Amino acid sequence: MRKTKKTPQKKQTRQHYTLDEKATAKEKYLRGLTLAEISVIQNVPIRTLEKWQLMEKWTSYKICPEIKARCLQLHRGGKTVKQISELVGKSIATVSRYIRAARNAEK
Repeated sequence: MRKTKKTPQKKQTRQHYTLDEKATAKEKYLRGLTLAEISVIQNVPIRTLEKWQLMEKWTSYKICPEIKARCLQLHRGGKTVKQISELVGKSIATVSRYIRAARNAEK
């Protein structure tokens, strides 16, 4: 029986990112890009972006309470959810969720 030599494999090292890279990723996320798109643009793994998003709570900056209130105001003014979604630039599901959340916040 012959013994084969194992080829030494390179040890993977962690990639270190600057604060500017994190800030740029956050800015792109807040402008509406998805994490997958940011990953391709900045050459950062999606999982890393997900961790940054969770640690720094990016989603709390993305959803603006004024938009929710505006959606509710338009809905009470007689606009349909579809019309509001076109005006605000959000999906129908998002607009209906905003309206529901704004109603619950008033109670």
